[in-house]
Amino acid sequence: MSSCNSLWHLFVHYLFNDIEQLLCQIVLDQPVSSFRISFLTYLKIFGLTNLLEWPFYAFFLKRWGVSLKKSIGIVLILNLATHPIVCFVWPALGQAVGASYGQYIIFSEIFAPLIEAVILARLLKKSYVDCFWIALFCNLISWNIGVFLL
Repeated sequence: MSSCNSLWHLFVHYLFNDIEQLLCQIVLDQPVSSFRISFLTYLKIFGLTNLLEWPFYAFFLKRWGVSLKKSIGIVLILNLATHPIVCFVWPALGQAVGASYGQYIIFSEIFAPLIEAVILARLLKKSYVDCFWIALFCNLISWNIGVFLL
């Protein structure tokens, strides 16, 4: 069932008429609720997100002359700006307005790359569009792999 958290299921498996679709629909249609996790658990999730995203960010940023060491700091800054909001603010607001878990996933996976692209573009003085595609790719990688590792 945890695989229903994946955007893969949200966009691809919804196209198929099978029991997996029904199970995912049940999960994704549930109301979102605030996450009640310890600070240590949050730090583990935050660390995992950074570990999953950094190699991909490093690959793309190297093309712009950014060192591996500097790319670590950039990924940390990007995730500090978005990760707490995605994990704590959006679920609380989603719960308040009656959003589903699926709506929360879609909103969060659009929000994070948009904000990260703005920060990345300003830090590196690069195109917002290029930065958006990089941020979107890295966020989708971390989300789709991370849900299977937690």
